[in-house]
Amino acid sequence: MNANFLWTTITVKSIETSLSFYQDLLGLTIERRFMPHPALELCFLKDENGFEVELLEHKPATDAVTAPANLSLGFSVADLDEAMAACKDRGIHIVSGPFEGGGVKFFFVKDPDGVNVQFVQR
Repeated sequence: MNANFLWTTITVKSIETSLSFYQDLLGLTIERRFMPHPALELCFLKDENGFEVELLEHKPATDAVTAPANLSLGFSVADLDEAMAACKDRGIHIVSGPFEGGGVKFFFVKDPDGVNVQFVQR
């Protein structure tokens, strides 16, 4: 069997808040957004290579959302310094890094729900 990766799903407290991170900061575009059930809203965001992040919000919104400790989303950037500056300009705290090794430079931030997001320059 050959399988192709489609998306990663993240449960969020607020799709609107998460959109300011994934759409405005990372430049992902909304592929589709809908409510398959009155208690559930989905929003799929896509990068220019076709990778998707699915944001899932339960209705009514709950504060019980916790980020998985072992999940990290990695995004490739052309200029790591520019990415760091964009994060700082938006008040997004650099959690760790920058680091360099293995032919890459990278740093980590957290999305609005505490998911680890890694920026990588190859």
